[in-house]
Amino acid sequence: MLANKKGKILDVGAGGGPYAELCKEQGYNYTSQDFCQLDVDLLREGSYHPIDIVCDATTIPVDGFEYDYVLCTEVLEHTVDPALVVKEIARVLKIGGKIFLTVPQLAPGHQRPYWFYGGLTEEWIIRIFRDCGLEIESIGYPYRGPANLAKLCIANLSSNIKNLQKLNGLSVRLLLALPLNLLISISALVSAMLTDSLDSENNLGYGNFVIAIKR
Repeated sequence: MLANKKGKILDVGAGGGPYAELCKEQGYNYTSQDFCQLDVDLLREGSYHPIDIVCDATTIPVDGFEYDYVLCTEVLEHTVDPALVVKEIARVLKIGGKIFLTVPQLAPGHQRPYWFYGGLTEEWIIRIFRDCGLEIESIGYPYRGPANLAKLCIANLSSNIKNLQKLNGLSVRLLLALPLNLLISISALVSAMLTDSLDSENNLGYGNFVIAIKR
């Protein structure tokens, strides 16, 4: 039995729990947290994973210095005050504990009515993490600027297809828009392949993956 040998990990905003089984298989003592107020149809997994702590992410009812690791993936943009969430994560982390966080920098609207920010910049992350006593070990994203425009176009195409599926009848405007949207998506992808390296300042970055440690 490997459980508890690798430390305690808190999954903040766990939702459908996409990392729950992996964490347990790897021997971590896994705890999930979520406010559990989102319509389950909006969850990628289609339902909530069993949530151990149901609460707001700004006030987690556990002692300070409780966890060795915290996961927080694609959550901050759905909170009214993301800085307070980071502060709470820092509170529950042990000294030397690590946070693994992903957050969009450019994102279309999703999971409404709990969508409060279109994205958070690298500069915001650096400033807030520093103020909360979290030292960033790495920050970045595997995809750069223009490539992410293609992602947004494809996301828009997917949204239009879902809208079409919801209609009882056919929408002429939507049917006409789909081929145009597909053409734009393909064009954006080709453009991305040719110009991606030109976005040296990551002004069009889709998001950030952050690893930080509590000092």
